[in-house]
Amino acid sequence: MCGFVVSLGNKSVSNELISKMADVIHHRGPDKTGFIRFDHKLGNIKIEDNISNISNDYSLTSAAGFKRLSIRDKSDNGNQPMVAQNNNSFICFNGEIYNTDFLRNKLSKKSYELRGSSDTEIILEYFLEFGIEDLSRSIEGMYGIFLYDSLNKEIFILRDRFGIKPLYFSNVKGNIIIASEIKSILEHPEFKFNVNYSCFDEFLKFRYVSPPLTLIKGVYQLKPGSLIRINKNLEIFEKINLWEDNINLTKNSIPLNKIIEKSISMNLLSDVEVGVQLSGGIDSSLITYFTDSITPNKYNLKTFSIIFDDLQYSEEYWIRKAIRNTNTSNFLRKITNEEFINSLEKVSYHLEHPINHPNTIGIYYLANLTKCKGIKVVLSGEGADELFAGYPRFLYIFLRNHRILKFIFKYFKFLEKIFINKLHTKSKNIDDQIIESTSKNNDIQLRNIFRNYSRDRALKNRRIIYRNIKENNYFKKHRKYEVQTYLQSLLERQDKMNMAFGVENRVPFLSKEFLEVSLSNRYIKVNFLYFFKAIIFIFTHPKSVVDVFTKIPLKKEALNIFGGGFTFRKKSGFAFPISEYMRSEKFVYYAENKLFNILDKTPLSKKEILNIWKNFLVNNNDEDQELLWTIFMFLIWLDVFQK
Repeated sequence: MCGFVVSLGNKSVSNELISKMADVIHHRGPDKTGFIRFDHKLGNIKIEDNISNISNDYSLTSAAGFKRLSIRDKSDNGNQPMVAQNNNSFICFNGEIYNTDFLRNKLSKKSYELRGSSDTEIILEYFLEFGIEDLSRSIEGMYGIFLYDSLNKEIFILRDRFGIKPLYFSNVKGNIIIASEIKSILEHPEFKFNVNYSCFDEFLKFRYVSPPLTLIKGVYQLKPGSLIRINKNLEIFEKINLWEDNINLTKNSIPLNKIIEKSISMNLLSDVEVGVQLSGGIDSSLITYFTDSITPNKYNLKTFSIIFDDLQYSEEYWIRKAIRNTNTSNFLRKITNEEFINSLEKVSYHLEHPINHPNTIGIYYLANLTKCKGIKVVLSGEGADELFAGYPRFLYIFLRNHRILKFIFKYFKFLEKIFINKLHTKSKNIDDQIIESTSKNNDIQLRNIFRNYSRDRALKNRRIIYRNIKENNYFKKHRKYEVQTYLQSLLERQDKMNMAFGVENRVPFLSKEFLEVSLSNRYIKVNFLYFFKAIIFIFTHPKSVVDVFTKIPLKKEALNIFGGGFTFRKKSGFAFPISEYMRSEKFVYYAENKLFNILDKTPLSKKEILNIWKNFLVNNNDEDQELLWTIFMFLIWLDVFQK
């Protein structure tokens, strides 16, 4: 929806600087700009659309800049920063709230008269009437929120339960900076960019750094579901963590298709047209089908897809099947090798993190296509795999630790070896199996290229996250863990690639109700018809045996709509022809004439990496490819941000 930056401090930030820090994220909100100066200790507030209209009153030591993407209540009543009716508090809010009717009705009982229809105003007035804890437990949606209460001299920052919307903070020479993107923090002249090598081991192993850390020293991301309080002395306190708050696992009798329809209906709340990102996979295809079914017949739903010349990677056939019998216009974008390589630095700049998932580039081009077609909001199927166990690793870990199979493995070691190879870990400990199941690179290779590499250091923060999850059932705990770790990298990718073009991405599968459904045993049960069709499919497609028994609740819905061939096929996961791209003449030249020169600025072994590179060019080894991708994307990111 938007982007904002707030500087809190005893040392005043100039109008020129806060304007610069806001302008660097203009892509997030090109429709309207707003600024505010305030004294976080005394409570004085001055607000203007144009920062030049606010005098450089340095007694007002704190300031905020806002970039608005107008989606709900496009009038000036929705502009931000928004000051409350009592003129004593204000809000900066990025995201969307989907249960505004509930909140509005509760406010109406207190005789509130709202100035407009934006969710921003409802959040602000609800906070002042019912307090921060009631607000944080009542709102449903995706958000990063800054709230200032001048009467109590308190500041609150909140992030949604799933971490759909990013929110960062940093302490820069006594000033606390809170921002929707790291770029705003980097604009501060007293912030010095340095790689956070304390979590470099984790990055090398997983290609992502889990919250609250980032790969930039001194910059932190707010953990999903966090509520933080900052007092007038700028002391930070984590008030509560709402990640698993208010989850009700009582038996739900609502059919899953009705829950999908309800969530999509809430995600369609908008005063602008909404489209869908359609990859051709089950999740986005279900989103497309149900969105089309609940929108008026006159409404021509626009869907957007990435395809390739190489049929091994292109999902065009399945995309066509997904939109058959729907009132849908599908727009396709083909990515060439040259476009892929040319975009690496731009994508790294917007992601603010080394490109961990190659298909991030696909989403970048998809967002560009969406913007060109005049669409500001798109739905995607992100989150379904984590909630409903859609990756094969969920099944492998479940089976590897099943008591009967454990007994078999005792006598047939070669069978256990199959699972070990699939899971990237030899650990007998189920906790570490779960934690390491999303790792990309093995410890032996990492020790060769990074002398100080430590597996324990790589797992340290993830073990803390895992231990703090309240769950005794390992199958459920595994999914909760992935929502707080692996999914975070996917959500960051979705938000920043789309917002690079002023497009908001919404994720209907990530709601409190879907979390409850995914943890309920009722929806995972396999009926006879599903089992019968699955066995027939396995008989003719034996390589799909694992895929048939992952993400069962959603596949039962897909089976009824799209049939067995569509539903049970092998998962592709928006795959890219990375090996082909990395071994192309253009990329080889780029790597050998630029990237290897950047290696000298890092603690990585240039000699060892050169050997791996040469071997990859000859043998095209998958393991080498994964490691080289990690290294090259780190070097590109370093070059982009160290300038």
